[in-house]
Amino acid sequence: MSRKLRPKIIWGKGMKAVYVLAFAAFLRFALASSQEQIVGIDSLIDDMASENSNIRARAALALGGSGDERALEPLIKALKDEDPEVRIAAASALASLGLASVSSNKAVEALIKTVEDEDANVQIDAINALGCINDSSAVGPLIRALSDDEDWGVRASAALSLGVMGDPSAVEPLILALQDDSSIVRMNTAVSLGNLKDQGAIQPLIQVLQDQNATVRSLAAYSLGELNDIRAVQPLTQVLEDEDASVRDKASEALKKINQESAKGEGGRSQEPKAESDHVGRLIEDLKNPDQYVRLDASSALGEIGDARAVNPLIEALNDEEFLVRESAALALGLIGDARAVDPLIDGLGDEEASVRNMAVIALDEIGDPRAVDPLVEALADEDAFTRENAARALGKMSDLKAVDPLIETLKDEVFSVRNASATSLGKIGDPKAVDYLIEALNDGWPNVRRAAAWALGEMSDHKAIDPLIKALKDEDEGVRSVAAESLKRIRG
Repeated sequence: MSRKLRPKIIWGKGMKAVYVLAFAAFLRFALASSQEQIVGIDSLIDDMASENSNIRARAALALGGSGDERALEPLIKALKDEDPEVRIAAASALASLGLASVSSNKAVEALIKTVEDEDANVQIDAINALGCINDSSAVGPLIRALSDDEDWGVRASAALSLGVMGDPSAVEPLILALQDDSSIVRMNTAVSLGNLKDQGAIQPLIQVLQDQNATVRSLAAYSLGELNDIRAVQPLTQVLEDEDASVRDKASEALKKINQESAKGEGGRSQEPKAESDHVGRLIEDLKNPDQYVRLDASSALGEIGDARAVNPLIEALNDEEFLVRESAALALGLIGDARAVDPLIDGLGDEEASVRNMAVIALDEIGDPRAVDPLVEALADEDAFTRENAARALGKMSDLKAVDPLIETLKDEVFSVRNASATSLGKIGDPKAVDYLIEALNDGWPNVRRAAAWALGEMSDHKAIDPLIKALKDEDEGVRSVAAESLKRIRG
């Protein structure tokens, strides 16, 4: 059996808990998209009948990113494939498909049956997909998986999906899952209870502040901050003395949030608790801690707090030996938005790690300084597809005419998501020289790109696009037809 692709929790912009339900699916699809030549939807559907299971699996992943409604039936059928890797790919693809029809009873029923698959990896991806689709009929089966399945990965995935779906009937089963033998299950459960924001979870989460696992304690503190109840103040204050730095940091953040919300009810005067008086200074010191995870937590927390004192220390952290810390520091600088970070982040576009380059692009996008335009244009040629895609999106937001010709060029990128971002950004910039190229993009092999091109032409309101958009009204994809119709209305007034 292959290594389990376990569910996990990451921290993103604003340090809000982001539920990552289909990480493995997304990454596998991105890899397939960037490394294979893009082929047509019909060819991919034909590949689903190949005798080679690897071809079937890769075709399923590619179909998941197609946005084409014709992919639905082959993917549902593939949930019963004899090879578990194909079934995993099919479940992941259904989560990524992005069609309204994916929430149809037929797809949900098939995924619910797959939750009982004999292979735990297949179960996990089916549960993740159900969490993404968020159909209420899946709540009961997911509660059963959380309570009864013998595999900790399945239970952890179920906890995560139930938190995303937000059904109050999941509260009591999740509270019970705080006692699960697996620390991963307890981690996901703690965050899901914070997401559900049910006051009945406050006392159970307070008890979890004493959990033997530091990450569980840290996430319980986070969720108590989300629940924002004064009953958590004293327990959280005690946790500020926890032996683990990440637990102390999350407790401090939770106290700050509760204090700020309380102050809003008292005339809006916000005062930090005394226990936090030197919180920023301690976090800055933690950027030098020998433990990379302490440095990672510190940089993330500093990004959320947004204190300008952290800018220079975070700039130094862009040179950390661990790429995860460099990535987190780049994100934090983007959140703070201080112009002092622009040049160092531009230097970060040359980092050896693709994820750091990508985060530097995102941070420069957040800051929005015009000095970043030329470096972002260069990033359109990065070997990493995510970096190219986010650079294209950033240039659209900045709306600098210098980006038009490079974005036109990236309409030919081998990865459809980059082409999609480029078409959208050209529509935002609105330079007429892009019209002919966007008209050509209406014939792209991927419906997502054709939709973006149709939208962009509507934004530009050039009458030259009327006939091509009329032709697009007969596109095989319903989404393309709908966007083309809206664009025609805008152009015709």
